[in-house]
Amino acid sequence: MVLILAEAGSEAWGRSTDSCPSGRNCSARKPCVDGGAHRYPRLITPLESLQPLACGESVREAQYRCVVARPLLTLGYGNRQLGDVLALLRTHDVRYLIDVRSVPYSRFNPVFSKESLAAAVEKAGIRYVFMGDTLGGRPNDRSCYDGAGHVDYLACRESLDFKDGFGRLRSAFDQDAGAAIFCSELRPEHCHRTKLIGAVMTEMGVPVEHIDADGSLTSHGAVMERLHDAQMSLLGGANHATRSRRAIAAAS
Repeated sequence: MVLILAEAGSEAWGRSTDSCPSGRNCSARKPCVDGGAHRYPRLITPLESLQPLACGESVREAQYRCVVARPLLTLGYGNRQLGDVLALLRTHDVRYLIDVRSVPYSRFNPVFSKESLAAAVEKAGIRYVFMGDTLGGRPNDRSCYDGAGHVDYLACRESLDFKDGFGRLRSAFDQDAGAAIFCSELRPEHCHRTKLIGAVMTEMGVPVEHIDADGSLTSHGAVMERLHDAQMSLLGGANHATRSRRAIAAAS
């Protein structure tokens, strides 16, 4: 079964409304790791996938043990080498790499062009999925652009293509697919994977973490704080959190 290609409306693995015999509510929601108001679901693992029983824990209690699904990750290649990217994917146990570049080709680093990247990723045992046609930062839908021709991320949210893409990502998270969104910008605060995709997925209840420029994981909330700080440093500056880099540069 190819989890990442499941339709948005498909039933998610492991979701349950059964009450836990230990007295915990396994279908309850837990605060977002960023400490914000967003919340995300907890999942119940099937018995055969559980770790050994904890001390004093019955088989029935173990059957309902609660775990939190892994977050949706994001990654950009920037000036990285292919080997560095593959190492990061292995380090963070990524199983599906979702390419959200509208134009998945690079003149300066052709190894990251779609066909070459897909072959390298698949060879490493990771599934490559292209979704730049529905979640790309330069969409074909002209309603996603402002009067000056710059991408408006608030308008993108209303696009049917984007809504379909968001639904597929949510389905992947619900099924604990181990997915990472891939784009070209090295720093997450410079990319639509943060300002658009990460923001919407967080609002949908999906925890998002970014593989930062130094390879460490940074919470979505922390990256958005960088954007806010950058905006506040510019007197009358553009809204960095809802506009593309080109739009911000043009307004500066």
